Amino acid sequence: MTEHEKAMAKALAGCTFVPGTGTKRFARDMALRAEHKPNSELTFGQATYLASAVVRFRRQIDPAVVEIARRYCETSQTKTI
Repeated sequence: MTEHEKAMAKALAGCTFVPGTGTKRFARDMALRAEHKPNSELTFGQATYLASAVVRFRRQIDPAVVEIARRYCETSQTKTI
């Protein structure tokens, strides 16, 4: 994980989610990965979903982290899968 991905994962872990949603499960998994497996790499899909979740829950997250996520979303749209 890059430093930006770690920051997004840790910020997303502090959000309040609707019970039983996949985003909540994903956020917890990414936070654990950032804490205990910081050298593991995310796939393109995981990194994109992480950034989009940060933007979706932006009101609960530090604006600096949201700006990182927005920039990531903009650059990931230009890449082809």
